[in-house]
Amino acid sequence: MKVIIDPKWTFLEALKEAWDHYPGGKMFGTPNRRRVLEKWANVVGQERALKELNYVLNAYDNLDAASEALGLSKYLIRELKKSFSKMPQEKELSLKSSTFGEFLREIASRDFKRGIEFQLIIVSPLIKYLGLSPGQLRLDYLVKSGSHFFRPDILIFDSTEQKPSILFEIKLIKGFKASKTMISGGRRQLEEFEKYIPVNKSVLFTNSQIHILENRSWVQFDLKDISDSDALKLLSRLKTKELPRVESGVMNSNSGGKVDELHSLLSKTRIAETNSEKKESMERLAERIFEYQYGIEVRRNIRTKSSEIDLICECLDDSPHYFIRDLGRYFFVECKNWATPVGAKEIRDFKGKMESAKVKLGIYFSKNGITGEKNGTDAKNEIEKSFSMSGFFILVISNNELEQLDGLRSFPSFLKGKIEGIRFNL
Repeated sequence: MKVIIDPKWTFLEALKEAWDHYPGGKMFGTPNRRRVLEKWANVVGQERALKELNYVLNAYDNLDAASEALGLSKYLIRELKKSFSKMPQEKELSLKSSTFGEFLREIASRDFKRGIEFQLIIVSPLIKYLGLSPGQLRLDYLVKSGSHFFRPDILIFDSTEQKPSILFEIKLIKGFKASKTMISGGRRQLEEFEKYIPVNKSVLFTNSQIHILENRSWVQFDLKDISDSDALKLLSRLKTKELPRVESGVMNSNSGGKVDELHSLLSKTRIAETNSEKKESMERLAERIFEYQYGIEVRRNIRTKSSEIDLICECLDDSPHYFIRDLGRYFFVECKNWATPVGAKEIRDFKGKMESAKVKLGIYFSKNGITGEKNGTDAKNEIEKSFSMSGFFILVISNNELEQLDGLRSFPSFLKGKIEGIRFNL
């Protein structure tokens, strides 16, 4: 699950987060929304969860009205009441520690009743001490690699490349015999994960020890009496900014090298002379931009029975680009390295390709943008009509915009902003 529960949320705020993250229907949306609400109830405790749920329900004339307003079936509301009534009483989910060493020692001394309590209590300190933004951390996140599916307890993404950086498995251990069994099992699990999920390191985090897998070797830290200096050494091992990334035995270039490559490809679009060179340079630039986005697969120059599509991109299940997945699994990319802006006819042609394949998102790389940018006419008007009448998102990216981007790091938020600009007419 990718929702980090905030104990300060009310029931309605937890419900809003559930809908924001899981807007789907009965098959995928409803079960996940229920999980979010039950996880919230586990955090805030039985008494408060039931009190807030009943308070919200009493605001409506009857259960039918509440069901319609909240977007929850009557059956689910009854099930939530049963589930909330079985939750533990409110517990302290905060730590008093102010340093990383104190945090680890407090973890080792605390009597956790359930694994979910242990997992929830370490999330915020991890974000704080590792210097992460909340968007880099995923809880219970489904990862697909070929025909294999994995769900690590915590997956941290690199903020620069949007690729998995650290795997965490969280184990609450009680008793010496359980300790040996769970630690050996947790290690084997992470070693198996690393065969399919390329990360910088994997971490087995327990309430008594932390085990770090780096370069196929395990390093162990005991938490009970860990010194502040050893805690700092552990923290430096957990941080991954300076570590290279290895995939399939090949060292990838660092982010700076990739940005340099994209700047070079962008320059080639400007100096290309023949039509062939112009087409190749722009398509290659677009291809590399999306190849560098984690969880995006790219196929180039696909010829259908009726047309040719410059790029077909697939947003895989493990992609962090949820704003793309919300519009469907596939999106098309068109490239035009023209000396003049692209007109309405070309936008209509591109929309026709999208319509034939029932693809909702299209990205148009145009060296000099589109016509009608200033007054909302021509190509610009065609894009607006495509959304308002048919729900199609056509995002235009010009060379000038690419030149102003802060490399790969800002490209996902750049795309998200364009999607929101069309959706909300910004």
